[in-house]
Amino acid sequence: MSLLQSAELYYKNLAVFCIKCARNLKTMEKAHKIYIGLHGELTPDQRENYQKLHELYEKILSSVKILSESLNHTFTICVEEEKVGDVPKITEIIQEEESVKTDNIWEDEENRQFYENLRDFSMIISPVSLKDLENIKRSIRDSHRTFSKTTSKNEEFDEDEDFDLDEYEKLPKQKNAIMNAFITKLQNCTNRDLIDQCVEEFLRFLNTKNNKKTLIEAIFGVQRNRCDLLPFYGRFLATLSPYIPEISIELSILLRKEFYYHIRKHFQFNLESKIKTCRFIGEFVKFKIYSKAEGIQFLKALMQNFQNHTIDMLCHLLETCGGFLYNSSESNPYMKTLMEGIGRKSYHVTDERHKIMLQNAVFYCNYQPNDEKKIKNIPILHQFIKYLLFEALNRSSIKETLNVFKKLPLDDKQCYDFVIKCLTRPWKLKYSHISCLASFVFCLKQIDPNIPMFVVDGILEEIRLGMESNIPRHQQRRLTTIRYFGELYNFQLIEADML
Repeated sequence: MSLLQSAELYYKNLAVFCIKCARNLKTMEKAHKIYIGLHGELTPDQRENYQKLHELYEKILSSVKILSESLNHTFTICVEEEKVGDVPKITEIIQEEESVKTDNIWEDEENRQFYENLRDFSMIISPVSLKDLENIKRSIRDSHRTFSKTTSKNEEFDEDEDFDLDEYEKLPKQKNAIMNAFITKLQNCTNRDLIDQCVEEFLRFLNTKNNKKTLIEAIFGVQRNRCDLLPFYGRFLATLSPYIPEISIELSILLRKEFYYHIRKHFQFNLESKIKTCRFIGEFVKFKIYSKAEGIQFLKALMQNFQNHTIDMLCHLLETCGGFLYNSSESNPYMKTLMEGIGRKSYHVTDERHKIMLQNAVFYCNYQPNDEKKIKNIPILHQFIKYLLFEALNRSSIKETLNVFKKLPLDDKQCYDFVIKCLTRPWKLKYSHISCLASFVFCLKQIDPNIPMFVVDGILEEIRLGMESNIPRHQQRRLTTIRYFGELYNFQLIEADML
């Protein structure tokens, strides 16, 4: 075999291996996409394996290209069309760069401070490393799996019966006096400073295994009518999570089980418990205990069971974290798809209460706070005229106001038009002062006899406009205009034929 034939054979084998690596990358990309949708992010092992495979593929691809040029062959692998070289960006499907994020995730600065600025307690206890955190998560999940398997074997329960709220509430709860007092104090914490003090107290004096279990039971068993405590409990757990992650992990697993338990059973009672669970999950999403991808998975699960109490759960979950997910660049495409699905399904809802709740929830998610209100640059003279007519005018000040108006530059057309405009706006002042405004217009005949005529024309036009366009929000405006019209007639500014 000649050297050229050996090179040709080597080239063919290397090209086949390159295509195989490209297919493996594509398969791994799809698997990672599914994993990100379920868990929110890749594990360090998955990232490392992918990086190794991608580096191997790039080396082989460069070698194949060099050989193809040397042997005068055209390399027709469809790798460039599939963009396998850009596969490392699959993590950007859920997580984009921070610079692309929108600025309207939070309603205001105080809200942002509450959810993002968590107090640092690294001086008291060192944070848990990433490797230890993965081990803690794995051990807790394994314990839950073994517990569900043993209960199903011993008590012959169905797999769907692995979580029962009533049985959980009947479990014995042993609390010592100090921990009992701490839980009572935690239930009375209604601001950020008190919650941070509770975190410090727990880290300093109560960080034991039994106290952790007691704390998990107390937070998970919060009363269903105390939804006002859920944001503060979420901050407590988020602040505690870097140092004692097992508490938030355990609670996230319990909440997930309770959530899917409510969906599976289709019970038409305990609505308050379902709402509490959804609101707690929403707070976990905003404090990033649950990832944004997990929050979207909860919403999708409720969309698949779009009926009865599930609609209530969906609305409360959207009200809690829907705006946060919709205004985040990472989850915005998925939320737009969900909003369109909710819009389509809401047409088939017969209950008016559910329809209104869905409309409010969707509006809350899509709501964008307006920019700063544009302040009109009103001249000082115009501001003074508005003050005289709408605020200072009363029965005892008519003469004084008339004397001031005699000094105004009514020869100026802009000032003259503004006075007529204010005199034809009776809804701008108190209802009891409308007769004073009509009396003042009568007195203005001394200054300019045309002013009452222009005011009457403006009021008649306003009445015609109110009769033609029946706008509900202008109802009070129409009533005050008619009252003003009657007062002008009392001061003989309108003839009986016109009335």
